[in-house]
Amino acid sequence: MKRILSLNLLALVLTACARDPQVTVINATGGPLQGVVITGTGFEQALGDLAPESSRTVAVKPTGETGLSIAFDKDGQRVTHGPSGYFEASGMYQVTATIRPDGSVVVRDDL
Repeated sequence: MKRILSLNLLALVLTACARDPQVTVINATGGPLQGVVITGTGFEQALGDLAPESSRTVAVKPTGETGLSIAFDKDGQRVTHGPSGYFEASGMYQVTATIRPDGSVVVRDDL
């Protein structure tokens, strides 16, 4: 019985460690955003358009240590930000990028 529990625990730990970093982009601008794209070392992910007060979460596969860069159209202007924050390909990083009403971006990274 102990061996089964140990094997199950090991499988759970290995599965958790293999998970790709998750990036959430939050549109807190009060208006729509078009053409949202996030990039980092070894990845580029198009998120499309984000309605006001909405968010989108995607798994990314960086090839090493990275920060998060983000680009989007707001009020007819292309806005770029970053890189900001820090995360790696390994581990269970949760990265949140909040786009504020003035178009600035706050990036938070957590393990």
